[in-house]
Amino acid sequence: MCNGFFDAKNAWFDQLKDQYKAARERKQALLTEALTLKDSTEWRSTADRLKNLQQKWKEAGSAGPRDENKLWNKFREACDAFFQSRKETFAQQDAEQATNAKDKEALIAEIQAYTHTGNRNTDVEALKAFSLRWMNSGRVSPRQFDELNVRYRAVLDKHYESMKMEAGEKQRMRFQGHVEELKSGPDGPSNLEREGRFIKRKIEELEGEMKQMERSMGMFNFKSASGMEMKKEMEKKIEKLAKDVDRLKGQHKELLKELR
Repeated sequence: MCNGFFDAKNAWFDQLKDQYKAARERKQALLTEALTLKDSTEWRSTADRLKNLQQKWKEAGSAGPRDENKLWNKFREACDAFFQSRKETFAQQDAEQATNAKDKEALIAEIQAYTHTGNRNTDVEALKAFSLRWMNSGRVSPRQFDELNVRYRAVLDKHYESMKMEAGEKQRMRFQGHVEELKSGPDGPSNLEREGRFIKRKIEELEGEMKQMERSMGMFNFKSASGMEMKKEMEKKIEKLAKDVDRLKGQHKELLKELR
């Protein structure tokens, strides 16, 4: 009877040891992965991976009285090192972005207060200089970016509207300012790529519209007075579409330069 009891007891302890060993091996693997991630600066993806490892740690079972605390302390240290580093980095970014926001506020006020000299070239260069300073004034938080950008564009456009500039030149200046805004915003390269795709689609749409109008002209009889008037109107529309396509192609080319 005693032998049966001790045999069962030994079998239970052997089974428990096997469970501890399996858990220890799983947790050692989790610890090894956590150690490889602790110095990462891929804040979002690494945080998700470490949280997943923490969940797996909870599900891995006990590694036994001898090893559980040792493994846990090392695993926790690796996780804490990453999250503390992330916290400090974000705090520094928040401080920098707050300073940049104040600089942008001051620049908007400076642009608003700018008085034209009466010399067109001098004033254009001054506005270009404002745009360059804006682009180099650093990033702000996404929640402030749009609001500041709208105000900046409004005060700058007011100056351009008051200057005697041809429509094409105004468009070029505004597009340059728009590109600067995209570059200085969050995910600048991605913004430029999206803008490039949008302009390319617009070019394709306008070119398709031009071809459709040209086909339509070939189907009409323009011998009457009203027909000739319709022909002139369609030719004007095609000419405008061609100019818009050329302008957009120029903008697309500028975006590709920025992305190189």
